[in-house]
Amino acid sequence: MGPSAWIDRVQSLSECLEIAQSVCDMIYRQDQEYLDKAFHLSLQLMYEYLVRAVTLIGEKEVLQGFDIPPVRFTGLLGSDRLVSNRMKQVDSWCVPDVHMLQELSSTIELVFASSLSPPGPNRPHTGCTKHKCLAHQVKNGTYVTRHVAPDCACEFVYASQDSLYTLLCGDSPSIPLIAPSNPGRHSDGRLYVSLLQPGRLSSQPPYVAISHVWSDGLWNVDSNAIPLCQFNRIMDLTSRLNENSSIAFWLDTLCFPLAPQDAYDQALIRMRQSYEEASRVLVFDAYLLEYAVSEMSKEEVAMRIACAPWNRRLWGLQEGVLARALAFQFRDSYVDLTGWTKRRGYTTTSSSLMFSTAWSRYASLRALETETPKTMSIVQAKKALTWRSTSEKDDEPLCLGSLLGIDPESAVKTFIKDDPARTRLERMKVIWSSIPEHFSSTCSGTLRNSKIQASDGRRHHS
Repeated sequence: MGPSAWIDRVQSLSECLEIAQSVCDMIYRQDQEYLDKAFHLSLQLMYEYLVRAVTLIGEKEVLQGFDIPPVRFTGLLGSDRLVSNRMKQVDSWCVPDVHMLQELSSTIELVFASSLSPPGPNRPHTGCTKHKCLAHQVKNGTYVTRHVAPDCACEFVYASQDSLYTLLCGDSPSIPLIAPSNPGRHSDGRLYVSLLQPGRLSSQPPYVAISHVWSDGLWNVDSNAIPLCQFNRIMDLTSRLNENSSIAFWLDTLCFPLAPQDAYDQALIRMRQSYEEASRVLVFDAYLLEYAVSEMSKEEVAMRIACAPWNRRLWGLQEGVLARALAFQFRDSYVDLTGWTKRRGYTTTSSSLMFSTAWSRYASLRALETETPKTMSIVQAKKALTWRSTSEKDDEPLCLGSLLGIDPESAVKTFIKDDPARTRLERMKVIWSSIPEHFSSTCSGTLRNSKIQASDGRRHHS
């Protein structure tokens, strides 16, 4: 088929869809139930595939120089309701997850996502609102630190409180790091990890920072300790990430002291640096750990990552933005989407719609990868914070400040005991006062109306 024939066909399809859109939207506005939902959906899918086809046709060398007519079609009102309603009512998807996919994805991607198992199907989603999922909110009094296997009862491995304090608050402060060695037994009968002693912040050795969803069970509300099975798994997976060579790692559960307050504050102040200085950040998400990369297409891998609960956590945003390299751990291997796509020659124009759209969500997270320092504008932050949340409301200003590149020390030390709402308010005042006056007055209203006032699952991190 010659260029003229291709262009005539696109023009004809475009005109047909334009007429169909006018008729369907007119009927939908008058009576939403009159239109057959499957027919409505099929028209929208046809449109999206046509737009994709036009894009690919326009890239063909044989058509270079020809004027490819645009597809004059903006999408059918309510065309995805058949899929979204089924996901919420039949397939146990959480309401805000579906709304997020509707807003950020094409209808084709929504249909593809609906064919996958939803994140956390066994978690209770009763009470979840359009923008806020409660299934990953955890109260300290009910939190249980989990083993790798449900029937495992191995002992816990601890980090020395005295050593953590010395590393964070001593004469030569540094980021606490776990040495890649087996834990040793101390006089109290417990197993303890070995903490590296680099001596100063400027001499940190290479290490991997672990980013995880607190509600998956890798946090500990009572002490800096994790099950031995979890410790061994982290040692194994970080070694694989480092080309099968042992490497130090940072995990908040072991490296972030719960007390005393001055050590806790110092760890919170250095939260950004803990991820920024890491050679790589490895994401642990229970949803992704259920699936093997070798058994999935590239579209499914990208979609699983896009749908993972980690993408809904506020602190996960900071960790993903700051990482020098970001990898997601699956059951059989890890995926660094940047390197993974380059090695396979995938691009947004050479791949399917499902991959292109899912990739764009990851790409927006890594948009600051080449910038130094890695800081967002307030408008970028507003957009990035949408759909993300944290349980500890007084942490929200700290995460915002970190994304904007604001020194968190003053905000961290602004703390009203037993009053997180007041702490959050006072900390937010500190953050806003650090933004230039003209910049704040122009953009503050937009940011305050964003979804920043949501909720997560951990004291400092998710």
